[in-house]
Amino acid sequence: ICSSDAAIALIDYLGGAPQAGGTWTGPGGWGMSGTLDPAIDASGVYSYTLLPNGPCPSATATVTVTIAQAVSSGLDGTLALCSSAAAPASLFGALGGSPAAGGAWTAPDGSPHGPTFAAAADQPGVYTYLVQGTAPCPAASSTVDVTVTPAPSAGIGGSVALCANEPAVDPFDWLAGSPETGGAWTGPGGPVAIPIDPLTAPSGAYTYTVPGAAPCPAAQAVIQLTVDQLPQAGADGILNICADGPSTNLVGLLSGAQSGGTWAGPSGTASGTFSPGSDIPGTYTYLLYGTGACAGAFDQATVAVTV
Repeated sequence: ICSSDAAIALIDYLGGAPQAGGTWTGPGGWGMSGTLDPAIDASGVYSYTLLPNGPCPSATATVTVTIAQAVSSGLDGTLALCSSAAAPASLFGALGGSPAAGGAWTAPDGSPHGPTFAAAADQPGVYTYLVQGTAPCPAASSTVDVTVTPAPSAGIGGSVALCANEPAVDPFDWLAGSPETGGAWTGPGGPVAIPIDPLTAPSGAYTYTVPGAAPCPAAQAVIQLTVDQLPQAGADGILNICADGPSTNLVGLLSGAQSGGTWAGPSGTASGTFSPGSDIPGTYTYLLYGTGACAGAFDQATVAVTV
C-alpha cells in the first residue's frame, strides 16, 4: 500500500472466511482497531486473534503490510517575471510545500524543459513538474504558472550641447532607441517643464523615467545637457588719456566683458593695451566668439580713445 492511500480494513486482506469479533495487534504488539491508516501506521506484521471457543484453542492469522512512501511534487505555484530579467529564474523554487528533487519539467507545449525559466527566451505559460513514484505509489505532478510582463523602455540617453539662444526643444527627441511616451523628466533642480528653454535651463543631468508595471521596475534614461552661454563682449567704453599717461588695458573699460577676445584698432590688429606714446587714438573694437554649441555666435564692443 502507498502512504497516500486511504485507510483500509485489514480483515479484508485475510484469506479464507475469517470470523468477526477478534482483536488486532500491530508490529510492536500494541492493540489497534483493525483499520490501517498508511499515513500514520507502520509497515510490519499485523495479527488477528480469535479467543478460544469451548475446547477449541484460539486462532491467529496475520497480514504483512508494506507501506511505500508517496512522492511529493510540491504545491502548485506561480512565477511573475519582467521581460528584462537577466538571470534565469528557478521553476523548482516557485513550487510550494516540500517537492522532492530529481523530477522532470515539461513546457506548456509538452516538450521537455530545464529547471529554470529565461524571460528573454522561454514562453510563458504552465510548466509541469513530474516526480516518478515507486510502486504501488503513483507519480506526482505540480505546476508553475509563469507570466512575463513587458519591461518599460525609456530609450537610450546620451549627451547634448545647446547654445543659450536656441529655441525651446522637447528633450524626448534627444533619446535614442525606442523610448515610450508618457514618462516624466527631472533635471538638476527637480521636475522639468516641457519644452526646455536653453535660455533658462541649467546644465546637468536630465532623467527621463517611464513607470513599470509590477514586477518590472521603472526605466530611466539620462541626458547630460550642456548649455553654452552666448559671448559677452561687454558695454562700450571711453578712454580719455593724457599723452604722457600710462599704458591702459582696454578690456577693463568694457563693463561685463568676458576674456579671450581679440582687438582691432585704427591701424589694424591691436594688443588690447593702449600706450599714449606709441598707439594711435580712435576706435578700438573688441571681438569675442562663442564656444561649444555657441561657436558660430559672436559679440563685439568698442572703446573710443582720445589723447
